[in-house]
Amino acid sequence: MPTLALAAGIGAVLASGFLAASSAVAGRLGVFAFPALALIFHVSLPQKCQVRLPKRALSTCWVAWGIAALYGHARGGSLPAGWDLVWVVIAAPLGEELLFRGWLWNVLDRTSRGRMLTPTNPLPTALWGTSLAFAIWHLQNGGEYFQVAYTFWTGAWLGYLRWITGNLGWPVLAHVTLNLAGLPWLRLAAA
Repeated sequence: MPTLALAAGIGAVLASGFLAASSAVAGRLGVFAFPALALIFHVSLPQKCQVRLPKRALSTCWVAWGIAALYGHARGGSLPAGWDLVWVVIAAPLGEELLFRGWLWNVLDRTSRGRMLTPTNPLPTALWGTSLAFAIWHLQNGGEYFQVAYTFWTGAWLGYLRWITGNLGWPVLAHVTLNLAGLPWLRLAAA
């Protein structure tokens, strides 16, 4: 439980100040300030990297992409353009994965010493802690409670990919495709 409390606290602190600090950078390169800060956090706690993607991890993608597409359609709006599109599809997912499934995962894994949340839960505490912090982080998007619940389970899925593959590449790729799926493509096709 102390690990989850730590995760919730870190999520709240990051939500309140991290994006504001990174968005203070002016100009077009400001879009990459958040991923750059997240990368600095991530490399501060190095860890071993292995590359593997079991088939069972790939079989989970379709559900997440379907939910993201439905959410994007229900939310509506217009397709972002220019640097806003770069932010939504590349910079934000990269920064969030470096921050949550990278740096925070390492912090929580070291805090919990790799233990599972409960004796019957086969998933590591770091997975649940990063999911909780990731959900709290999304409160800054206007407090849409559905999005907070959705991002908790999305964070659990991305954490599962991080855990099962042993690296950040697959969660970054999955997050980028989730954000692409969450754009209002269906609404544009209907227009």
